[in-house]
Amino acid sequence: MLVAMAFISVATTTARQVLDSQDIGLDCAERARLAPQVAAVVAQLRGRTFPDLDLVADAMRLHKRTLQRLLNREGTSLSAIVDEARQLEAHRYLTGTALSLNQISELLGLSSQSAFTRCGHRWWGRPPSAIRATAFRARVAAPQ
Repeated sequence: MLVAMAFISVATTTARQVLDSQDIGLDCAERARLAPQVAAVVAQLRGRTFPDLDLVADAMRLHKRTLQRLLNREGTSLSAIVDEARQLEAHRYLTGTALSLNQISELLGLSSQSAFTRCGHRWWGRPPSAIRATAFRARVAAPQ
């Protein structure tokens, strides 16, 4: 428990330092485009896992309910933004590395390879192995 609290404290401090260095503020004009800012914060805070609502809201100096409400007005949510980040990262791993599907599922913070396969069907309409095979065929067929 103490280790988890120390990790959260360090992560929060790191998030504040990152955002302070970039001077991310939320004036009226920027609130209309909050989702891309949240996606950038999620990418910056990405470590072994994807950040949760509390960490992202704290990093953006918003109450978590305010962040939820603002994202809802834009027709999205933190879970949708994290899911999109996972999808992009998964595609990059599948097409640019030789990591096993199990290793990729672990890197994405998914509970198992079968969870990754279900996500692949939801994201691309086919399993991750098919995405990898298509990328491999495209590399082999590309003229040298």
